[in-house]
Amino acid sequence: MTPFMDAVVRCVDEGGPVPEVMRQTSRSWPTATGTQRHAELRLLAEQLVCEANAVLPGDSHISLVDVTSPSALEFELACQDRAVRVTTRFAGSYATTELGEGLFGERGTELCGPEQLEMVLLRLVVSSIQT
Repeated sequence: MTPFMDAVVRCVDEGGPVPEVMRQTSRSWPTATGTQRHAELRLLAEQLVCEANAVLPGDSHISLVDVTSPSALEFELACQDRAVRVTTRFAGSYATTELGEGLFGERGTELCGPEQLEMVLLRLVVSSIQT
């Protein structure tokens, strides 16, 4: 098992605590850079969702759904009735990524780094268990 899978099992067994997700104010990037950052985060999300789903009990699972529009790339991570969305919006020659309000209740922020996606998923699991 991977360290992330171990963390998921611990969260399910103990119900937390999960470290805070480190966020920062969203920044604008040139379109190509913003698109690449979104794609890399989405690929990591897919890997982590597979790892988490391999160890989640019973009917519990995390879903990963892609959403596209002419001016944005998005994916949503959901577990039971809890969800968080990552959106990269395009305006002119720039792209801005932000976490949706979901679990964090605050727009205009992005993850401090891709490694923070693990904390997002752990918080999603814990919050869905506690409902």
